[in-house]
Amino acid sequence: MNSRALSPIANPELALSPAPEPALAAVIAAVRALMQDWNSSFKGPIGATTTLVGDLGFESIDVVILTGDLQRRFGTRELPFERLFLSGGQSVSDLSIGALATFMAGFAAGVD
Repeated sequence: MNSRALSPIANPELALSPAPEPALAAVIAAVRALMQDWNSSFKGPIGATTTLVGDLGFESIDVVILTGDLQRRFGTRELPFERLFLSGGQSVSDLSIGALATFMAGFAAGVD
C-alpha cells in the first residue's frame, strides 16, 4: 500500500511548520460555519491536528465548498490546491486543519 496516498497532507513541508494563528483561526471558523447545521458525531475541539475526513466526516463536496469559502475569506483566487490534494500523483485521503491553514497563510492577501 502506498503510504503517501494515505497521508493527511499532500505536501510534507506543511506539517513541519505550525500554522500562523490568524490563518488557523480563520480555517477553524470556516469549518465551524460549514458544519453548523450538520448532525456531526465529532464532539472534540477543532484544532490544527483535526482532520477533515477522518475526524469531521467531510465528503468531497464539503471540501470543495470549504475551499471556495477560504478563498473568499483569504482574498485569494485560483490557488494551486493540487499541492494539497495530490502527492506523487496520488490523491490524498485526508487533510488536517493545520496543514490547510499553513497552505492558506502562504497565499493570503488578508483574512476576513
